[in-house]
Amino acid sequence: MQIITSLPRASPRASLVILGLLLASAGCSREHYFRQADKEVQRLVAEKSSDPRWAAPADFQIQMDPRSRYCDVCDPIRPPMPPDDPASHRFMHCVHGMKGYPHWHDNGERSELENPAWRQRLGEYVELTADGRVKLSLASALRLAYVNSPDYQGQLETLYLSALDVSTERFNLDTQLVGSNNTTFTHTGPLSAVGETSTLENDSSLQLQRTFATAATLVVGVANSIVWQFAGPQTFSNISILNFSLMQPLLQGGGRDVALEQLTIVERALLANLRALQNYRQAFFTRVAIGDMVFAGLQRLGGFFGGTGLTGFTGTGVTGFGSVGGAYFAAGGGGIGGTGG
Repeated sequence: MQIITSLPRASPRASLVILGLLLASAGCSREHYFRQADKEVQRLVAEKSSDPRWAAPADFQIQMDPRSRYCDVCDPIRPPMPPDDPASHRFMHCVHGMKGYPHWHDNGERSELENPAWRQRLGEYVELTADGRVKLSLASALRLAYVNSPDYQGQLETLYLSALDVSTERFNLDTQLVGSNNTTFTHTGPLSAVGETSTLENDSSLQLQRTFATAATLVVGVANSIVWQFAGPQTFSNISILNFSLMQPLLQGGGRDVALEQLTIVERALLANLRALQNYRQAFFTRVAIGDMVFAGLQRLGGFFGGTGLTGFTGTGVTGFGSVGGAYFAAGGGGIGGTGG
């Protein structure tokens, strides 16, 4: 359905309102999304932690303990350039005779990857001797392991990404707002076939889209186009279009079993990973105490088979599936294959 109307001269206010909304929405910074992701993950993990048998640790977060040897003390929003191999680093600035990205060092450089203060902070969580050595016991070994273990940190990060998968799929089934604005100025000289003209055109659009649990898709949009012609025949026109569409697949790709499949997978995976984290923490204690650990740890569906999150990266997925440059890599007797082009 389309409604096309010719509005009076005062109607450009609608276009200005849409433009203002677009400019306001474009103001979100990288830091905003960084903080928003943390809040969303905390909410989802708390939601799934209703049962005390698999509730997440009270201090759950993926920011490493500032006392850890591996804690990154640099700004996570604008990190400095880490140490690099000098022979390889030259390709960051010039590759195949072409000038590279000029802003690699805008946030400064760091000389080392370790937390420079980790040794000085050991005494904050373990007992030290007079000469600064750790008094090793089961309790101190466990505290050292929790604060400094990259493997334990990796399990927390997997849980974090698993929660983001849920957030992504819920967002896909939520109402989404998309807007755009395009302003162009066109001038033709007096030697052209139509004579000299100067035209300013402003096109704005705003669209709401919603996907339902039955795989139905509703799209409602409004577009506004304003054209001023300053030279030649001076004219003004304003056209607004309101349109909407509702599409419900009935055969392939339709139904709740299809539309809710990905959301069901990631919701179950997040709950399973919370339970797995409790098993991992028990096995982690066993490994620290007696040097043995039989639990594999948390798993996350991604890549080809999960369809959510960081797809297309080598190693994404439970079985290590991933893709680079159109080739696929499969675990277990498959070898390597490729896609035709």
